[in-house]
Amino acid sequence: ISNRQYQRYINGSSAMPFHLLDDFAERLNIKKDFLLLEFDSYGQKESHNIVDFLNAVNNDDIERAKKISKDIDPKFILDSTNLKFYKFAKYTLDYKEKKISQHSYFTQLIKFIDYPNILNKSALTMVETQVLSKLLDYVSDTEQNRIFNKIKSFIDNPSLVWTGSQIITYNMLMFRIAKYSGMKKDYGNVIHFCKIAIT
Repeated sequence: ISNRQYQRYINGSSAMPFHLLDDFAERLNIKKDFLLLEFDSYGQKESHNIVDFLNAVNNDDIERAKKISKDIDPKFILDSTNLKFYKFAKYTLDYKEKKISQHSYFTQLIKFIDYPNILNKSALTMVETQVLSKLLDYVSDTEQNRIFNKIKSFIDNPSLVWTGSQIITYNMLMFRIAKYSGMKKDYGNVIHFCKIAIT
């Protein structure tokens, strides 16, 4: 099979046929159950590394971010969501290290999430909301209002469930949106988002 198809199996975007799983296990001379545990373990480790990288960048811990990024090869990131978080963190790190200009950073972000077309989507991913919250710093008041309302509708969706590593990125989103509300002197929403983050 191709590397691309292998990645689809690993990240769950395509179901691996049982006969192929048996072939993998036989080729590696291990039990099928152990192979499944290894896939899961690798995915968790990958997610943990990417979240650590993103958090170091967001916390302006540039030396730590650079150290973590040395251990991440984007060619071998299996989960598509992890790859998007990695790219977002890398763009932000490049900007913070002054490797790219503010205009280049802004241009990369809008291209990355297809802004402003993304505002017409009915659903957003966590990566998209993170990038949108970053764009609040670079767009006009009118666009800020549109972005804010889109993120708020995402946060207020009662069917969303936050688990594992998402909690950290979720809290960063709450911080940004509460901070933005405070800058707009919308203290009701500051309290609203802080309460959501705490509970």
